[in-house]
This record gives sequence, C-alpha cells and structure tokens, in this order.
Amino acid sequence: MKTLKKLLRLLAYSLLILIVAIALFFLCDAVLGRIPTKAEANTHKDVLIYLQSDGTHCDLALPVKTSVIDWSRKIRYEHTRSRDSNMTYLSFGWGEKIFYLETPHWSDLTVKNALRSSLGFGSPAVHTRFHFSLQAHENCIPIYLSWAQYRRLVAYLQKSLERNKQGQLIHIPTPTSYGPSDAFYEGHGHYGFNHSCNTWVNRALKSCGQKAALWTAFEKGVMRWHR
Repeated sequence: MKTLKKLLRLLAYSLLILIVAIALFFLCDAVLGRIPTKAEANTHKDVLIYLQSDGTHCDLALPVKTSVIDWSRKIRYEHTRSRDSNMTYLSFGWGEKIFYLETPHWSDLTVKNALRSSLGFGSPAVHTRFHFSLQAHENCIPIYLSWAQYRRLVAYLQKSLERNKQGQLIHIPTPTSYGPSDAFYEGHGHYGFNHSCNTWVNRALKSCGQKAALWTAFEKGVMRWHR
C-alpha cells in the first residue's frame, strides 16, 4: 500500500511539473513573442524575398538565382518530381524530419509524431519547394533586403543544411504525398519545444536585420510584425 501511495504521489508530482512547464512555455511565448527586435534601416531594396505561412508553419522564399548564390546548384531541380527548371523562387522550411515526412497534411498528424517533435527526440530536415512565381497576400508577405542582408540570410540557411563528407547536401527521398516541386534535405541543428520551425524562421529574419520577435515558437509570433 505504501509503495502504491508513493507511486501515485510521484505520478501526481510529475503531472504537476508537466502542467507547470507547459504553462510557462505558453507564457514565455505570449510575452517574448510580443517583444520586437529592432529592424535595421534598409535603404537598398536589392533582393525580394517572401515570408510565407500556412496558418501554423512559416517558410521563407528566396530567388533561385542571384549574383550571391544559385540555389539550383545545391537544391537540385532533379530532386523534385517535376524536374522543372523554369521555376524562379525557392521556399525553405526547417523542422523535425519524421514529422515532415509523415505529416504532409494536418489530418495525418498522430499523437506519437506530435510528442516526438515537441519533445525534441527527432533530427531536423529542411523542406524546400520551387515556385514559378509568388504573389503577395496576407500569408505571403514581400520583404526587401539589401545585398549585405541577403548574404547573411544565405549564410544562415547554408548553416541549417547538413552535408556529407564531400560537402554536398544530403537529399531525402520525398514522399509521394507532397507536391511535384518539393524536395527534402537533412537539416543541421536541434529541433525541440524551445526551437521550433517558427523559431528557426524568426531567427532567420533576425539574421538579415528584419523585425522579429525576441523569441517565439508559433506562427503568430513571426507573422504579426509583417502583416
């Protein structure tokens, strides 16, 4: 009986700790996600990128080819099902690999994958998607960068991509449930509740001197500064 009571007490304490941790997590996001970082004064509109959102997850879309980098030499058109080299923009998202590969739609979400990604048990991947063109709207926001800012953003993205011993990006075969212009690559870094897909985008914006939240794990914390 004493052993059972100790076990129940331990379970109760564990549950209490979990509830407090979750509450603190949402509190931190509610506070820090509303504190903006100062944007750099941008006097040169040299490169047009886009901040994208599907309502839950944010991506950044960059020109495929500029004088700074030709992304098609690294993110290969041949790695997509369409193999269409006429596309001019490339979006980047960073997240938990298994979640990405097994959850192309929110209806595919399982409790196992949700816990795996939120607790940081998985490794990261980078999801890319080619576009013929992009039109500005509420969930696709244009942002102009100077060349210097764009170089910093490119460096940030490059550091988020894992490489093999030959220095090449590591392509992950794309599930057929994704679109014809999608490709996945092994990511670098650690995914967890304190560094989500949206935290990654928020940091990307900071890297190139754009307005961002002090810290956020959610889409709203990223998008509110640009809508």
